[in-house]
Parts: sequence; structure tokens; C-alpha cells
Amino acid sequence: NIYASAASCASAAGSMLIGVSPDVLLDALASPMLWVTILLNIFIFLWAQGSVFLALYPNKGSSDPHEIRPLSKVLKGGVSLILPLLVINLFFGLATTVGFVLLIVPGGWLAVRYGFAPLLAVVEERNGFSALSRSSDLVKDFWWPIFARLFVVGLVSFIASLALSFVPFVGGLISAILFPPFLSACQLV
Repeated sequence: NIYASAASCASAAGSMLIGVSPDVLLDALASPMLWVTILLNIFIFLWAQGSVFLALYPNKGSSDPHEIRPLSKVLKGGVSLILPLLVINLFFGLATTVGFVLLIVPGGWLAVRYGFAPLLAVVEERNGFSALSRSSDLVKDFWWPIFARLFVVGLVSFIASLALSFVPFVGGLISAILFPPFLSACQLV
């Protein structure tokens, strides 16, 4: 989700800023270019998230539900999903962050409980809180199996991403391109 992406960027930025004077840090935070970059990254993430779900999920609007959506419709549809996905990702991120601050267990429980909300916003055409509620309903009796699957997929992705990080220049790029669609596809299974 959007918070995981922001957290990884913050972690990388934090490791680069060790030993940087507070004046330089404040100048960087005051830079309009920094905020434009952050907003652009959020826009691209939300657009890509919606587009990937549209591309991977069967087309309900077609007479043949297995018909593949044209790329132009996938990309345009992703744009129309930015606002609902922003609401869902903000609530999801805030709820799980508060849960993790309180204790690891509530954060993990909330992450699994609401983790399917972005997918449901696209697939079932639900708005923000309706998608969160539906995600909660779907997960209710299957929390442990879903947690186990997400944990294994996350662990495999982490190990593969870590291995790719040792490939100079392109490892991080390959990881950034391959793993988000992989993780999204795993939610469909």
C-alpha cells in the first residue's frame, strides 16, 4: 500500500541523511521539488494500483467476462480510481500504523482485515468505507489462512527483493517493477 511505499522511501532517505546538518535537512523539506516528487509518486502509485487490478480482474462489463480489457481502458480506468483508492489507502495506513504503534498484533490484524479494500474498490466498484467494510466481512472467518498466505507471499517477495538489491543499477528497478503486480495478483487468488 501507499504507506509501505512511503516507508521504504523514508528509510532509504533516512539512511542517506545520517550525518546531515539540520539546516540542510530543513532546506530539503522546504523544497517544492520534494513535495512535487512525493505527490507525483503517490499519484503514480494509486494509478498503477487501480490499473493493475483492472488488468488482472475479469471484465464484468463485457458479454464475455474473460475478455481482456484493452490497455487504453485499463489506464483510463486507473485514473478514475485514484480518489477512492487514496481514501482507502489513507485509512488503511493510518489504522494499521496506529495498530502497530499500540502493539504489533493489532496492526497486523488490521492490515489483514482491511488489506483487500483497494481490490474491492476496483472489482466491486465500492467507495472507500464500503470497500473497507466489505474487506472486513470477507476476512472475518478466514483471518488465519489469509494471514498465512500473505505472510508467505510477503516473505518470498522480501527475500527476492533483497537478492535483487545486490544487482548493481537495475536490481532495485526490477524489484519495483515486478513485485507490486505480483503482490496484487496474489490478492486475486
